[in-house]
Amino acid sequence: MWVIVIVVVLVLSGCKSEKNPENKVEQVQVEKKQESFKMSNKFQINVMSDNNTSYLYVLEVAFETEGIQKNSFPELEDKFSDIINTTLSSKTHEALSLDKDRSLLKNELKGKLNTVISNGKIVDVLFPKFVFQQFN
Repeated sequence: MWVIVIVVVLVLSGCKSEKNPENKVEQVQVEKKQESFKMSNKFQINVMSDNNTSYLYVLEVAFETEGIQKNSFPELEDKFSDIINTTLSSKTHEALSLDKDRSLLKNELKGKLNTVISNGKIVDVLFPKFVFQQFN
């Protein structure tokens, strides 16, 4: 019984260890390496507006990633292309033409693309080229 009391007293009194004599909490910062990837193909999508006007969108897509190795990116590119084409094709001109709408699109793509990645994640989606033109 005395052994238990002594252990409890030592724990409650803040017993100092020899390795960390002041019982300080040590913080260790782990630096996460970010990589940038750019899709090898451009995306060309024909999009309709609400008033039935056609627009051609030409985009280049790039990513800021964490934990994705450069050698694994080619395996993901076909899946990424499919997700990007499907997502863009479902949009109208009005849903793509404003900066705030592009920001929403980036977040939507980031969420969808991260579902097919087993190691690492996409931190940001970038549009190095984002051009559209009306045609009839």
